[in-house]
Amino acid sequence: MNVTFRLSALLLFLLAIALKVNAQIYAIGKVQDAFLKIPLPEAKVALLNAKDSTVIMDTIPVKKMYRADGTLKEAQFSMKVEGRPHKYLLKATLRGYETGYLSFAIKEGEGEGILFLDNALELRKMPEKDLGEVTVTATKVKMFWKGDTLVYDATAFKLPDGSMLDDLIRQMPGVTMNEKGEIFVNNRKIDELQLGSRSFMRGNSKVLLENLPYYTVKNIKVYDQETDLNRVAGSQIENKKFVMDVNLKAEYQYGYIANVEAAGGTDDRWLGRAFLLGFTRNTRYTLLANSNNVNESRHIGSSDYWTPESMPKSLLTTHSVASDIDYQSTDKNVKEKLSIDFTSTRDKGDMTKQEELFLAGSPLQTMKQSTMTKENKLKIGNRFKYIKPKAFMLDADVAIGYKSYHGNTYMLAEQYVDTLITRQHNVGFNDGKKWDASINASLMPHMKKMGNLGQHLLMKANVNYSSDENLLAQQFNVKDFANASSSNTFNTNDYAKRQ
Repeated sequence: MNVTFRLSALLLFLLAIALKVNAQIYAIGKVQDAFLKIPLPEAKVALLNAKDSTVIMDTIPVKKMYRADGTLKEAQFSMKVEGRPHKYLLKATLRGYETGYLSFAIKEGEGEGILFLDNALELRKMPEKDLGEVTVTATKVKMFWKGDTLVYDATAFKLPDGSMLDDLIRQMPGVTMNEKGEIFVNNRKIDELQLGSRSFMRGNSKVLLENLPYYTVKNIKVYDQETDLNRVAGSQIENKKFVMDVNLKAEYQYGYIANVEAAGGTDDRWLGRAFLLGFTRNTRYTLLANSNNVNESRHIGSSDYWTPESMPKSLLTTHSVASDIDYQSTDKNVKEKLSIDFTSTRDKGDMTKQEELFLAGSPLQTMKQSTMTKENKLKIGNRFKYIKPKAFMLDADVAIGYKSYHGNTYMLAEQYVDTLITRQHNVGFNDGKKWDASINASLMPHMKKMGNLGQHLLMKANVNYSSDENLLAQQFNVKDFANASSSNTFNTNDYAKRQ
């Protein structure tokens, strides 16, 4: 009996050890781009021993995980590892990327179950390298016609790191672009630069040209685009738009792209700018920001360009934010665009001047002048469009604008001939605010042809409101010390206008 009991206990002990050794853990992780954080389901993942880098699993399946709306959420992989303390190393490779590594460890007490890796396995884009002498045997076709559409293959162009969309467009055959961002294809002006067949920032092409990295672009198409009015009418009642349509590579069609710029200098000078472009399945959002005290009042992508002679002589501090949210249904029948633009400026100027003629009896003139102006501007716009092809189209556009400003001036001028003879002292202020609002709506029902009356009807309604209020006051004080006289005058110019 005693022998049997000992034998049973030994067998149970060995079985417990075997079960502990054979216990397994499901380790789950994801692989993604290190900068854009987009999933990389094409990556090849392997499991290594962290101690000596021996291969445990040379291929770990990577699965695509989708959101409820059908967009790609992440590239997920899973593998079985032994449920005992051990250190592992994950390795990922993908063409165009540097090899990525991620280490993880099974700790004491994690004998079985599921382990979600804390960090993602990330891969970085492989930098371009200068090669020695090479022999080129074939090249990609840079442009071709597909029906009535001219297609430029963006992947056939090689540009330096950091190049943006404007650098790519300047390299395309038959395309020219001026400093204002206007684009011409075979001497014909492009009506609109689009992103994914959709308008961008209400036609502000400079934003896209200067901030979209060229390596994200798959191709650029040039064609005559049908208008929404023509779609509803079922015939051409207005001219088509000549557009340049920028199409992104699949891996960049969801997620976001960002550019940030910051600078500092002597005399407490600073500058900061930011650009963010994001995508979901049906929505695109854009954010621009600018804050500086170096006389730079433009957003990233403003339509004007810098010229030294146009710069102010005072100190201009600017804070501005602009945002654009664009929604479009999958069938392109529902479109809505919300845009917000806010700018706050403070313009301060100081001047000291002295004039003297070296002739007998000529006075010495001195002047000190100080000016300060503050201005806030807000613009909000929303456009909604609903289209039912060959039925009707509803188009509603709402815009609101507000501007407030405040300014004051101070000036002291004196003349001397041995002693002070005259003094002029001026002060003034100016306060005002403006409101603008408009609602524009149009309805176009589809109509069958009625003899010579045509086959479409367009109804429009417009409502506009504007308000302008201003307060202005000035004081002028002049003292003549030579003749012991003085004068003091006041000017005011207040008004209020509404329409």
